Amino acid sequence: MTRALEESDLPLPARSAVSLSFVDRPGPAGAPTVLLLHATLASSASLRDLAEGLADAARVIAPDRRGSGRTPLRPARPMSIATHVADTVRVLDEAGVDRAVVVGHSFGGVVGLELAARHPDRVAALLVWEPPYLALADDATRTHFDRLPHALVAAHAAGGRAAAAEVFLDAVNGPGTWEALPGRARSAVAAAGDGALADASMPDLDPTGLGRITAPTIVATGGRSDPIYDPIAEALVARIPGARRVDLPGLEHMAPIGDPEPIAALVRDLLSELATREPTR
Repeated sequence: MTRALEESDLPLPARSAVSLSFVDRPGPAGAPTVLLLHATLASSASLRDLAEGLADAARVIAPDRRGSGRTPLRPARPMSIATHVADTVRVLDEAGVDRAVVVGHSFGGVVGLELAARHPDRVAALLVWEPPYLALADDATRTHFDRLPHALVAAHAAGGRAAAAEVFLDAVNGPGTWEALPGRARSAVAAAGDGALADASMPDLDPTGLGRITAPTIVATGGRSDPIYDPIAEALVARIPGARRVDLPGLEHMAPIGDPEPIAALVRDLLSELATREPTR
């Protein structure tokens, strides 16, 4: 079931006319809720296979973040982490969920981390797959990505969402990535370019707040991914109380989309660990 939540439904301090779309897949009676947060240039639909892999174990909620999927953003513009977090809380409220097991892919993992830090009462457990939490990256990585927000704003202003998607993809995966995409795939990625602009900036990340995370946390990486994620994962584990690192040797950054079964297995293990704890809704 796909639902839309109007921003005017809830009294937020800074509102704009945005309708947040999310998919709500009911699970078995009494099952916990898993909240899936997608990556940049993706949407809830990108995590459909992962959601289906959890269907017999949990209720699954998957929102389209601002600028992505069925949640358009007009005008397209960079969003703060605080806004993404507030949106996520709104989705949980609308769905009637007090606490969820949060699973975040890439930038969705950054949002999940900040959600768990700023609203620890809403997160029963947390699994993040290769979050680009740039405030904890090495100097070279930060320098490289510090230029990206300005480049994305300029590209979007000059050439729209397709131009923004091209700049983002080449910055993250290396020059020439955009040109190497088959035409059909390039069209799909181009259509998601507003999401790249929405996720362009992380000015309000709060690394000191990571120490407030109380949920059991797994920071997961793939052995075939870009090595920039490894030191970030180590830094996150060092700052989050009780967090642990999991590395899956054969997987790449896009595993939650292209190879979701091992990710689903990690989530299932986390659900099993929680079975003797306070139940989630």
